[in-house]
Amino acid sequence: MSGATDIYGYSRNPKPTGVFSSDDSILSWGFSGSKSKGEHSPTGLMVQGWNLTYAQQIQEVFELGSHNIYWVKGRPQGNGNISRVIGPNNSSNDDHITLLPKEAFDPCAGGVAMTLSVGGKVCGVQNNNKSAELEYTMRIELDGLLVNNIGFSASVQDTRIMEALTFRFTYLDVKESKQAN
Repeated sequence: MSGATDIYGYSRNPKPTGVFSSDDSILSWGFSGSKSKGEHSPTGLMVQGWNLTYAQQIQEVFELGSHNIYWVKGRPQGNGNISRVIGPNNSSNDDHITLLPKEAFDPCAGGVAMTLSVGGKVCGVQNNNKSAELEYTMRIELDGLLVNNIGFSASVQDTRIMEALTFRFTYLDVKESKQAN
């Protein structure tokens, strides 16, 4: 039935083209411009989720008397957040209990540079007619990172305390690598 059209009119291969899992996903980060330099694994910090957005403002300008439009480029800016469960072993620094170094909270320090590294494995990659695993890594580099909101929440039903950090940044670059095993 390969390529058959279904009841809704979709024609697609009913078998998956690839299978991947985030079960083996790795998250680590490093900082520069702070006392917490180097690559760190958040293992034990109980990170539950993170999110980044990086937007470039574009203003559209119309010209009177013609059909011309122009785009005026604005400066890009990013926003992000990290959430985690507060637990007994998740203080990575004796000076503070938060995930990020103190310089990330101080505008006078100019923010910090942060590199997030995430990766995992894809199974079933065909390499010379042999099934293999493909390891992939994505490095997300941020700079000018400054925390602008920190919050805590608790719920009676699961008796856990959550920490949420919201931050802004002024630079983002992404580097990706893949390696077949």
